[in-house]
Amino acid sequence: MRKIAANYIFPVTAPPIKNGHLILDDNNCIIDVVDTNGQITEIEGLEYYSGILVPGFIYIDTCDDFNRLQTIILNKQLELFNAQQKKAGRFLWSRGIQAIAQKQWQNTPEKYPLVLNEMLKQLNNGSTTFEFLLKEYTIENAKKLKMESNFGSFNLQKNPGVLLLSGFNYKTFSITEKTQLTRLV
Repeated sequence: MRKIAANYIFPVTAPPIKNGHLILDDNNCIIDVVDTNGQITEIEGLEYYSGILVPGFIYIDTCDDFNRLQTIILNKQLELFNAQQKKAGRFLWSRGIQAIAQKQWQNTPEKYPLVLNEMLKQLNNGSTTFEFLLKEYTIENAKKLKMESNFGSFNLQKNPGVLLLSGFNYKTFSITEKTQLTRLV
């Protein structure tokens, strides 16, 4: 079992939780999302991180017909690919991508935009919010691929991956050019 806390948890399907923590089982499935009412308490085995926790991103390559896309769950299916594809998959996994849907697997990860960079571009035009974009790159994309029962949000029994975003701007509740992504699960 693992207990992970941060300044905020963004469950995606519920409002952000200040100083909350996630409890994961040995298979990294969520068994509890704990709202501490903003109070930090010392708990045995609790890992505390400075930043926010978000679920792993679901990246969909631009396409009108979702039935024609090949969906790859990066931590589960990489053994099916050759060495170059595995390297590309590990790179994307380390950049927060939990699953990817595309017409054809690309061996070169540079061809994929990094989700945080894409979010930052959209935020800089001022047309949206971080929370809206987070929903798009997590639960909404999971729904489009019919994967929402396992991915896209911090809900019980899901295994969405856990990402830490440090360098988060708490005043504007948004990412910045200084935001760093670290995969915790």
